[in-house]
Amino acid sequence: MLALGCAFGAYLFYYFLGRYHEQRLIQQHGETTQGTVVALIPIYDPEYSNDVNHCSYDPIIQFQPSTGAPIALQYTRATFTDWQVGQQFTVRYLAADPQQFLLPAHWDSNEDWLFTGILLGAATVLISVLAYMS
Repeated sequence: MLALGCAFGAYLFYYFLGRYHEQRLIQQHGETTQGTVVALIPIYDPEYSNDVNHCSYDPIIQFQPSTGAPIALQYTRATFTDWQVGQQFTVRYLAADPQQFLLPAHWDSNEDWLFTGILLGAATVLISVLAYMS
């Protein structure tokens, strides 16, 4: 049981730490441009089948990197649900890999979830060790 708890905790810790590192890399070294919501993809709650009243939306955000053609990507990192087609946001992306992008308006909520995941992973390892020792 100790090994399973530690393995799961370590996985959570390193997964969320990696996501946090990726976000900081984009914040520190990314380029900035304007992006536009060009479509909305409904994300249904499986508990309610295809009930439109119980779904959220992931936006497809299109932006023009400094080099290359415009790209449109699904943004899955936000809890914001009032997306509207035509809505514009500042987009920060890595020039070497524009598919690595963030919306600065959502950094705070992303960091909250990332820190929660890092702490959850560390706590899982600690609790597993303490349970084993007692």
